[in-house]
Amino acid sequence: MNATEMINRYVNEVGEQLPGKTRADIEQELRSLIQDAVDERSAAGEEQPTTEAVAAILREFGAPAVIAARYRPAEVLIGATLVTPRAFAAS
Repeated sequence: MNATEMINRYVNEVGEQLPGKTRADIEQELRSLIQDAVDERSAAGEEQPTTEAVAAILREFGAPAVIAARYRPAEVLIGATLVTPRAFAAS
C-alpha cells in the first residue's frame, strides 16, 4: 500500500462515520489537513513521503472514530432553547 492509499483509506473510514450531508466537505477538509502535514514533513527532508512517515502522521491525527466524533454535531436531549431559568425557578 502506498502513501496515497493510506490517506484515502483513513479519510474514507472517518467519512463512513459522518452524516451524509456533510461527509464530502469534511473528507475534503481532512484530506487537505493530512496533505499539509505530509508536505510540511516533506519540505523538511524527503521529496516523496514514505509509508512509514504517512502512517506516523495518521497516528498523530488519531483514530478515525475520534476524528469523526469531533465533526459530528453534539447530540442533546434538551436544547438550550427549551430550558429557561424560569423553568428551574418553579421547581
